[in-house]
Amino acid sequence: MPHSRIILGPAFTEKTERLKGQNVFTIRVANDADKLTVKRELERLYDVRVDSVRVIRVPSKTRLIARGRTMEKRKPWKKMFVTLSSESKPLDLAAFR
Repeated sequence: MPHSRIILGPAFTEKTERLKGQNVFTIRVANDADKLTVKRELERLYDVRVDSVRVIRVPSKTRLIARGRTMEKRKPWKKMFVTLSSESKPLDLAAFR
């Protein structure tokens, strides 16, 4: 997988805004990315120290249509909660590459 396609961008929700005070940032990543590659890429690209990475898979959203058939409204995606160390600089999500 190309390194530029691992980190897709930030995920902005009310919960992520609350967690920024605790040095926890939420990042949208590729579906086949794992914890170690995300940690390495963040440390390499953004010069931060990562303590831990937690993974959540967001399932697709489906809708029932006629006769038991379903339609997929949103694709499944993966997000990771990245905890930075206390001496690390904050992650600048506005300047995401």
